Amino acid sequence: MIKNPASNNQLDKCGHEQISALLNCDDEILLKKMLVEIYSSYINQLNFQLYFNGSLALAIGEQPPYDDNQLLDWQQKTQDGKEHISKTDSSFISIIPLTYNQDHLGILFTFTPTQLDHNRIATLQYLSRMFCQQWVNLQRSILDPLTGLLNRNTFEKRVMAIVQDPHYAPERAIYSSQERLPALNPARNVDASYEVDTTLDGLPTKDCNYGRLWYLAIFDIDFFKQVNDNFGHMLGDEVLLLFANLFKTSFREEDFLFRYGGEEFLVLFRAYSDNQAFQVLDRVRRSVENYAFPQVGRVTVSIGFSPFIEHMYSTDLVALADKALYEAKALGRNRVERAKYTQVQPCQDDVELF
Repeated sequence: MIKNPASNNQLDKCGHEQISALLNCDDEILLKKMLVEIYSSYINQLNFQLYFNGSLALAIGEQPPYDDNQLLDWQQKTQDGKEHISKTDSSFISIIPLTYNQDHLGILFTFTPTQLDHNRIATLQYLSRMFCQQWVNLQRSILDPLTGLLNRNTFEKRVMAIVQDPHYAPERAIYSSQERLPALNPARNVDASYEVDTTLDGLPTKDCNYGRLWYLAIFDIDFFKQVNDNFGHMLGDEVLLLFANLFKTSFREEDFLFRYGGEEFLVLFRAYSDNQAFQVLDRVRRSVENYAFPQVGRVTVSIGFSPFIEHMYSTDLVALADKALYEAKALGRNRVERAKYTQVQPCQDDVELF
């Protein structure tokens, strides 16, 4: 149990119901929104950065993020658990350490036109610690313990979050189920319509969202049972971990990566066209093929993918990508195949629509 450094009056002002809701929240996006709402009760002009485990977890305002060296410096200066105040020409910066059982969880930086008093800082510190602990609990429940990727139980929730997002528009974000999917031409280097700023890996920059399609891809490590049989489960787990690391570095921060079970992995990502999606996935395939796995050597992966289809059940979307994966394996493995819509019939089960 955390000892509450704030006074009863301060907690009354924040509201015991809000605190209870924060501790019982089981959705990380909602958890962040709740913390912002609570912060707004204590900071007149919301302007802050919350760092947790060395990474920026939440931020409001235009201040550039602190780099690793700056964070390490402030972490060392706040080892005593006491806040620090710094003043610039335009604002006061409160540096508030977040510690629990002598462990350093993170740092909260607030940027305010007037200096925050000690009681207000103590309450912000308390609330932020609760946020960090609940964040840890959520991460443990949604992440695969071996790879650190999202686990299978979170997949449906992520898909629903995508299609329920206010910026998600079917007419520009997914194919209509009444249309035949465009023919895939992997020989083309890039789509003719693809004329936007990109990162070095060919994916659109973070601000280029309009017109991008959501895709689901399923990855299956080829002949993985032979890896376990020939080298043992310990080396098999190492292959899974190294594959997951390649997986993480091949996609953007906004993409959703899952370990779906055993040697099967999923990704939800955006691209402007089937051609571009194919290129992204084939690049991952090549990076796995060219990676030297210690003691095991060469490992390959087969991939099936599908764009989101309007009015299709999530189970059918997985079935589409899985059919494409099956085709990739039937055609010799170590390849990428795109789904054909006619391979699957609409699901008749009583499950939620997108």
